Amino acid sequence: MSMIDNLRGRAAQLRDQLPPSPAESHPPEDTGRRLATCPRGKDEELRISLCEYEGNPYLNMRIWKCDRFQRGWWPDKRGIAIRVRELPDLAEALAAALDLAAQHRAGRPAPSSAAAHPRRDRARPALLPPRSAGGGEDFDEFA
Repeated sequence: MSMIDNLRGRAAQLRDQLPPSPAESHPPEDTGRRLATCPRGKDEELRISLCEYEGNPYLNMRIWKCDRFQRGWWPDKRGIAIRVRELPDLAEALAAALDLAAQHRAGRPAPSSAAAHPRRDRARPALLPPRSAGGGEDFDEFA
């Protein structure tokens, strides 16, 4: 037996022992209770599910992609897990986003609704500081 034949035989033996490649394997099951699926083109979708890890529930928002062989959907690395304690702040942010989107579609400017002193233990809305009407002339650092 030549050295090349020996090498090919060893390669085939090792190949038989390896787990199947992703192209040959089946896509994973989407665990949890799916709450929404938002199509994002022909090969991607955003899945929103209530899942559980070690007895702790969380909201999973993840992109899933259809494989190139069109045999199934695979989770992408793009995603986020949101703790249950963060859900009220997320709900408030989504409500604000819906209001802003509706105002944008109607062509009206959005009113500023920033609280004077937001709690530090809660998420704060990402708002830019208000601009002064005079372009900064009314600023007095000792006032």
